[in-house]
Amino acid sequence: MKIMCALLAGMLLVASAVGSPIILNEYNAVDATKWLDKDPQSASDKSDTFFGRVVGNGGDWCEFAVVGDGSAMSTVDMRGWKIQIQDNWTSGAFTPSKTLVLSSDSYWSNVRAGTILTFSEDNLANNGADTGINRVNSFDTLGYAWTNIWLGDTTYMASGSPAKVDISNNNTLFCVVDAGNNVVFGPAGESISCTGIDSHSVLKLQADPTAAITPTGPGYAGGASSSFGAPNVWTVSGNSVAQSFTAFVPEPASLCLLALGGLGLIRRR
Repeated sequence: MKIMCALLAGMLLVASAVGSPIILNEYNAVDATKWLDKDPQSASDKSDTFFGRVVGNGGDWCEFAVVGDGSAMSTVDMRGWKIQIQDNWTSGAFTPSKTLVLSSDSYWSNVRAGTILTFSEDNLANNGADTGINRVNSFDTLGYAWTNIWLGDTTYMASGSPAKVDISNNNTLFCVVDAGNNVVFGPAGESISCTGIDSHSVLKLQADPTAAITPTGPGYAGGASSSFGAPNVWTVSGNSVAQSFTAFVPEPASLCLLALGGLGLIRRR
């Protein structure tokens, strides 16, 4: 059964509340035939921090930030969760056309807060961006790690989950629901979270990721600073700003416990 997040009296009833353990962080709205910021390639120096300056800016991809309960070392059980996507939303009910379903793989049982979680339609092996769990791991120093999931990966995506999605600048919306079909975050995206996304831009959260982020709260914006699999970047008064994940850096005592546990030195007494 599809989850319907309806509008009442023209106002979206946002189902997610303060304390959402996962938030939409960024998605690519650049058209497959266009370039980030401006056409042609030589018209701008804007590029994605991972892909560089390429036509289509890496294809259809979306990115979420796992924030858990807002504290370092907290984890989220995402087994069986769904990411519902609707492109070309105009008004009325949110009616997803594609629903990504996470598998029951053990990785999803305890996804750590601070994880930047990307989903890519293209198998980007030529760019080194096919499925990779914690392919970048800076938890202990910067508070984040990056996991990318290729949508065609049958280990991390459930059987029947679509390998193709439609993500564009035409009012793409996302809604995350848990295994019990309870809305966790969303709908979020263009016209709900912000406006003015064009075919040369990305939608991104221009704020530090926290459990207090809501789909309709301040922070979401469009822009030509793209950062697939890394903290978002943007410009304020001519100065470059980047997301901080330092809230998820574990305390030294937690690191010691992890090390001891890994060495098998913690024994029940």
